[in-house]
Amino acid sequence: MRLKYLLFLLIATCWCSISYSQKRNTYLVYHTYINAAEVYLTEEKVDSCLAYYDRAFREFDYAFVKDAYIAAQVAYKASDWTRVKQYLAKGARYGLTVDCLDQSPLLINVKALYSYKGIADTMLACNKLFRRNDSLAAEWKERFENEQRTKNISFDEYKQVVLANVARLKKLMRTTGYPGERTLGITNNCKELGNYHAFYSLAHYDYAATEFFDDLWKAVKQGNLHPRDFAALCEFESLRIRSVPPLNKIFNPSFKKTPKQLSFNHTWFRDKSEATMTQAAANRAKYYLCSEETDKKKKSLESAEAYRFTFNYK
Repeated sequence: MRLKYLLFLLIATCWCSISYSQKRNTYLVYHTYINAAEVYLTEEKVDSCLAYYDRAFREFDYAFVKDAYIAAQVAYKASDWTRVKQYLAKGARYGLTVDCLDQSPLLINVKALYSYKGIADTMLACNKLFRRNDSLAAEWKERFENEQRTKNISFDEYKQVVLANVARLKKLMRTTGYPGERTLGITNNCKELGNYHAFYSLAHYDYAATEFFDDLWKAVKQGNLHPRDFAALCEFESLRIRSVPPLNKIFNPSFKKTPKQLSFNHTWFRDKSEATMTQAAANRAKYYLCSEETDKKKKSLESAEAYRFTFNYK
């Protein structure tokens, strides 16, 4: 009887109850909460920050692992051990492991806490609840590795691999949904806190953000793609338009739409012209990214307070 009670507590700690997400039916609300939490963090209003993280994780079954990881860092800085455990459990429900604590200068210290065994046991219990699509994860791992292998061998072969991967993605996005970390789980080394095996095929395909714009934005609303990854794909498209020679382009020749070339000032470059800054600010607001000002403040916090906010394109 006691064993059953303890198991119930572990599952409850994972926040696996039915959430409001089915009623909301859109992850845009989730990202509104996460963005609000980050604004309050940069304004040093930690209680309000944590309240918005609580709201996002309570109202939505699925949480992007990176968001739960950042929330746990905030809770650690606030010495809120209950929330540290809850947020790590939320991430563990979707693939976060105890090994991933080593990626944060703050969370690595959790392993020295008196309560660490309880935290680790809870994370392990939640790991077992994650229902990853193993066959699809294996397929995309193989596709990603094949794409990387052919990239430096033969452009013609590489092009065919990318085209095949994109065709498969198109079918998935229009049937079961975009195959991101929610479906595939995060990659094993914890350094990305996401899964980019499918993402890179789109990034290496010219005009992906324009050709599949509606599919990708639907994936954001469904919680299968993070807004920052959506923005990164848009900026990959602009980068390839500027830098890839015509003979090295990979695209569907029957696709005739004018490229959108949306700017977010998000990935590698920062255009400081007034027109671009204005467009980037509008796009960030429209597509649920935090402001550039908030991103700058987060960078400062990484340096000054030992936070880890940046994982690949998120």
